[in-house]
Amino acid sequence: MERENDVSLWIGSIQTVDKLNEYVELPYDEEEGDFLPSPFLKDF
Repeated sequence: MERENDVSLWIGSIQTVDKLNEYVELPYDEEEGDFLPSPFLKDF
């Protein structure tokens, strides 16, 4: 949901930068020719 003048603040703990990147990066599907949702987007 998007509302003007609102901000979301996410607080959490993750063990490594690699794990963080894995959680938020958008994987690309060459067959579909599009980006897939990251685990973060699925949780959001």
